[in-house]
Amino acid sequence: MTQLAKKYRLSTGTIHGWLHYSHALVRNSVEVTRKYTCEHHYFDYIQSEKQAYWLGFLGADGYVHYGNQTVRLSLNVKDYDHLVAFNADLGSDNPIRTVTYQSQTSCRCQICSVPMVTALKMYGIVPGKTANLPWPTLPDKLIPHYVRGYFDGDGCFSIDKRYAAKHIQFIVTSNLTFLEHLQAYLNDHLPRLKGCLRKTHRSDIAYMLRYWGNRQVTEIARFMYTDATRYLPRKKALVDHLL
Repeated sequence: MTQLAKKYRLSTGTIHGWLHYSHALVRNSVEVTRKYTCEHHYFDYIQSEKQAYWLGFLGADGYVHYGNQTVRLSLNVKDYDHLVAFNADLGSDNPIRTVTYQSQTSCRCQICSVPMVTALKMYGIVPGKTANLPWPTLPDKLIPHYVRGYFDGDGCFSIDKRYAAKHIQFIVTSNLTFLEHLQAYLNDHLPRLKGCLRKTHRSDIAYMLRYWGNRQVTEIARFMYTDATRYLPRKKALVDHLL
C-alpha cells in the first residue's frame, strides 16, 4: 500500500479504501512483519496421526507465550532431527537454533502465530500448563498417537534395577487428573494392565503413572506404536531393544 500510494501520489488510506472496496486480501500488521511461514491453523481441527502426536508432544514439552504469541519447543541437541520433523509437519521454515546454557546444549524452534496459540489454548496448552493440563477431547482412534506424543515428551522406558531379572518399566509423569484419565483409558482398552499411580518427589503437583513387566510394557508399546509414522526414534529403539 505504501508503494502504491507513492506511485500514484495518494494517501495509504485512499489505497486501503480502494483495496477494501475491491475485496482484496490485505495483510494485517503481524503478517506484514512475519519473516517465516507455517500452517498457522494446523491445530484447529485434530484429524490425523501427526496432528494428534504433536499436540501430545507440545502438551508435555511445549511452551506458549501470550505476550508475543509464540509457540516454542526446546529439546536436547541429540533430538535435533525431531525438531526438523516438527517443522516439516507444520509446513514451517522457522529456524532451529542451538543454545548452550550452563554447559547444557539444546535446540529450539519458535513459531510466532496467533491462530496456533489460540488453537492450543483449547487443549489446555497455556503458560503454566503442567499443573492443569486436561485430558484431550479427541476421536478415540487418535488417542494412542496423542499418548505417544505426550510420552515422548514426558515419559520413559527403563529397567528397574531393584530386581535381579530384567524388569522393564513404562513411566509417564503429569498432573493427577490427567494421569487418572490416562490410566482409565488404558484400563478400558488394555484391561489386563495393572499400574501404580503415585506422587513424585519432584514437586507438589507432579504424579507418576508406572507399569512394569515385559507383558505389560509390550502391550503398551503395541498400543502406542501400531500404525505410527511419527515418534521419537531413540525411545522406540530403546523399547525394541529392551523387549
